[in-house]
Amino acid sequence: MRTLNSYIAKSIIRYLNGDYGEYRSLKNKALEIHKEEQYQRRCILTIGETIPSSTKKKIYKMVN
Repeated sequence: MRTLNSYIAKSIIRYLNGDYGEYRSLKNKALEIHKEEQYQRRCILTIGETIPSSTKKKIYKMVN
């Protein structure tokens, strides 16, 4: 998260200084980091969270 915030801050400063090429580069890097962080957050699921409760009940009945 620190690197994301630093890229955002740097890109804003570059934009205000008129360095639009470097601004775009830093902005794109920040967006890539943000997308990667969002992807990693979505991937952290247990199998139990992905299976519907009706299917869980059927599995429990089969096992017992």
